[in-house]
Amino acid sequence: MNREIITKNFPMMKSDNVTPIDPVIDQPTFDDYKTRLLKLIPTEIIAAFVAVDSLLKGNMEQLQTKNLYDISVWIVFGILLILTPVYLKKFTSVLSKSQLTLSTIAFVIWVMTIGGPFFILWGNLTFILGSILLILYTLVVPIFYK
Repeated sequence: MNREIITKNFPMMKSDNVTPIDPVIDQPTFDDYKTRLLKLIPTEIIAAFVAVDSLLKGNMEQLQTKNLYDISVWIVFGILLILTPVYLKKFTSVLSKSQLTLSTIAFVIWVMTIGGPFFILWGNLTFILGSILLILYTLVVPIFYK
């Protein structure tokens, strides 16, 4: 599945070969706001974080201590943060550095909204800050990323 955002600057190529699309014959369609928004959210990585975070929280007794959860959730967050641009580039064909960067930032904001390791630092303030950032990011970034 190709999740690269099609913009005016996107090099338009035919999928079968590497010849550029003739703009007169093949009218390129650019991604609209909703499509850009959806393509900027790294859903698989967010889902992976939610799943692992839930597993860790569900097994808090086996972890024996909250400190082990705290360390574990930071490690998982760090690994998925590094994995986000790698995964998007390799498995969803995103090549744009700006899109990779914006999707990685989106992952951080989504994790803030969920709580995750940021809850350890800021407590309930994390949910408020994360929600405000998520709303602003969701509204603003797809408008300016064209």
